[in-house]
Amino acid sequence: MDKLTLGTDEQSLSDLIQACTNSDPHIRVYSLNCLLRRAPERGRPLLMRGITDPFPWVRLHASAALPMLVKPG
Repeated sequence: MDKLTLGTDEQSLSDLIQACTNSDPHIRVYSLNCLLRRAPERGRPLLMRGITDPFPWVRLHASAALPMLVKPG
């Protein structure tokens, strides 16, 4: 997963996005946070989906990640 975060190619980004829909809630949370650090604009829709995830763990972490999308201004 860390290699996907550090990657610079489109395939690793695509794999990271796909990991955000993994059946394991811990993988979803970790990959979403990695995606938000790497490509916040691509992670925004998945973050919104995470806020309504059926697992409280995912909802908690998605809500906590919201400030990552705020631009100082």
